[in-house]
Amino acid sequence: MEAGSNHFMPIKKIFHSCSTQALGAGSRHRAGGRLVKCRHFLAASILLAWPPLGSSDDASLDYRPAGLAIVGIDAASRSANVELAKNTLANPASSGPSPIDNNYPVSAAEPSETVLEIPSDAQTQSTSIQAMFFSESLARQRQIYRQAHKALDDGDLRTYAQLRNSLEDYPLLSFLDYQRIARSGILDAKTIAGFDANYDNSRLTRKLQRQQLRTLARNRQWRTFIENYNSSTKNTRLRCQYAHALFETGERQAAISLSTELWLTPSSMPDVCDPAFHELKSGAENFPDLAWQRFDGAYRAAEMTLARYLERFLDARRKPQAKQLLEAYASVNMLGKQWQSRLALLDASFAEPSDKRQVLALWVKRLARQDLDAAVKLIGKRLVKNDIGSLPAAQSQLLLEELQPYVITRYALGDYNRLPAVYKKIGKPLDQKSLEWLIRAHIAKADWKKLPGMIALLPPEARDSERWKFWTLRAKQLAGQLAPEEKDALAVLADAASFYGFAAARYSNTHFRLQPQHYTLSEKDLQTLASSLHLRKAIEHFIHAEIEQANSSWAIGLREIDNQNWLMAAYLASRLGWHQQAILTAARADAWRHYAIRFPRIASDEFAQQGLRYNQPPEWFYATARQESALASHARSSAGAVGLMQLLPSTAKAVAKSLDREYDKAQLFEANYSIDLGSSYLDQLYQQFGNRALGSAAYNAGPHRVSAWLKNLRKPIPLEAWIETIRFSETRQYVQNILSFGLIHAALYNGTEPAAAGAPTADNLQEQASISRPWPVFSFIGEPEGMVKPYSQQVRRDDTT
Repeated sequence: MEAGSNHFMPIKKIFHSCSTQALGAGSRHRAGGRLVKCRHFLAASILLAWPPLGSSDDASLDYRPAGLAIVGIDAASRSANVELAKNTLANPASSGPSPIDNNYPVSAAEPSETVLEIPSDAQTQSTSIQAMFFSESLARQRQIYRQAHKALDDGDLRTYAQLRNSLEDYPLLSFLDYQRIARSGILDAKTIAGFDANYDNSRLTRKLQRQQLRTLARNRQWRTFIENYNSSTKNTRLRCQYAHALFETGERQAAISLSTELWLTPSSMPDVCDPAFHELKSGAENFPDLAWQRFDGAYRAAEMTLARYLERFLDARRKPQAKQLLEAYASVNMLGKQWQSRLALLDASFAEPSDKRQVLALWVKRLARQDLDAAVKLIGKRLVKNDIGSLPAAQSQLLLEELQPYVITRYALGDYNRLPAVYKKIGKPLDQKSLEWLIRAHIAKADWKKLPGMIALLPPEARDSERWKFWTLRAKQLAGQLAPEEKDALAVLADAASFYGFAAARYSNTHFRLQPQHYTLSEKDLQTLASSLHLRKAIEHFIHAEIEQANSSWAIGLREIDNQNWLMAAYLASRLGWHQQAILTAARADAWRHYAIRFPRIASDEFAQQGLRYNQPPEWFYATARQESALASHARSSAGAVGLMQLLPSTAKAVAKSLDREYDKAQLFEANYSIDLGSSYLDQLYQQFGNRALGSAAYNAGPHRVSAWLKNLRKPIPLEAWIETIRFSETRQYVQNILSFGLIHAALYNGTEPAAAGAPTADNLQEQASISRPWPVFSFIGEPEGMVKPYSQQVRRDDTT
């Protein structure tokens, strides 16, 4: 086993790689540690960068870079899924989102506009779906499928074969056969080829091939392994086993070539690579050079555990040099005092200027993590003045541009108040990241007069975003310098259905416009969707509560159809009651104003009851569930947070105890139980901070962090200003989402009876349209005066009687 091996994906990789992984039982995509909870939801290769509600400027409101897995649902829930879908179709106005006329603005600006009734073809649409996906023949096949699955589980292959023969045209027959082959242990090439020929299912075929190769390697059947190996595979474990097989079968030249390529990976490799590496060490004449190349790569990648392990394989010439480099990294606190000797070490160790820059950046960043003030002093004294030895000017500039935003960010995470002074010491960088942190520092200081000028320094694309357009105008308003024509600009910004658009509506005393859109599925649309075998498979898996397979098949199915048809796929998922996939597919289709499928009304009774119990707006609890799990009650994060409200079991247990209620971990996957405990926890955070926006921030990042941020605050600032200064971009976006989602839900459903499970009625929409005042965008989540006070001025409700 190589030193430095670890089985945990780096945080950065988790945040941006889970876009390619299907969600399912056992999936893990959450980075624990510094940020407490990566609460964003992603499923089955759904794209990462999603714009907000109707806005192209700020890709945010449905952005979920890492996240949650959907665990399998117990067998008892399968029939419930069928009934859910059937009930949704039978009564479209009661359990699924209903259409809203796409010309209707949720606004009082034009109360005379016509409000259309729910389209009369909704029931016809449901009848078509019923016939296509819930026919009597399909119902019989589903029953046989479940029986066959049970026979396979019980090892009753005779009964299985009899049942299987009745499913020749059933979409999940391939999955059933895959499971039979995978469990049989008979994984020869002929069987796998026959499976692939029958179903042309590359995904399941690849899974069988990988299982076959693992079995062959375990049994040391190396020649058969080579015969069945696919040279195009990128699987590191299989590639290492293939190299081992080549050594074992005497193909040493090919084995050494592949092993060398694998060896030079600048990170720890899995244990299965050890046999091939052992052969390489004894068979490659230039192995000391290979050891140095890998040491070099590992060192520059900050893989120091691996670098220390590799030191033992270096020759006498290189070993002292490696030791010096390792000591230099370990004692970066001496970097300033030993500057010239460290530069000489770089010159002796690395020929390429870019490699020298990379190592120098590595040292300074480590110094910044240990002693931020010392790093700032070093940058100001050496780098700003270009005192970097033999490093070319172009590389020096790249180094400075890399380190400036790094130290600015680290200061911002700790103390905004020192940021302006630090900014000057490190050379007044003009990169977007540094400037945005500096702007936030001035927002935290309520320095409204300077803010517009600072925003003007941003690159044009950033400066023209909704975020900074809003803050340019809002700062002038707070400073009493907003010109008449700029008041109009603030009102125009209010047309955007986004967090900043809603905030602009509040401060321009105008009405925000959601401008909902709706799409009605036609018979032709349904036929188009049904033409995708994988979409049909996904629906069947969903009905059988095989969630991992359902999500994976859905993702493949979306690739089978034209992307212009993704919107109708989202509507189909919604009509079937598969809200999680409807939400994600709508986002993929850029269907930001199709609110009915993005914000379906579910668990209305429970949210309403919790609102009454805690005297809180139900929209707050709903918005949290929508943000946390995309309304998937069987969501599970890799950090262990589970259920609709994504509670950690330890938190849920503490909340249950505070309520004098029995705690049952298994019940966390039940929607009502999760809503019960999650709502109680949110209310506790509200009692602690006296503000729902702060409570949501604490729900995401932890109460201790919110307390620390409040302690760093010097004076009261408006609520939206405090949200803008939240240090973690994830938490900042999270809180903005909660406000926006809750507002949209309230706008769509306000005034309807809590017991109603459908979309707003036409009468209710007409009532909303006739409201003669603007929507108070933050009234349901902030303090009445909309100000956030420093920690010392906070009146925490749990401290009062």
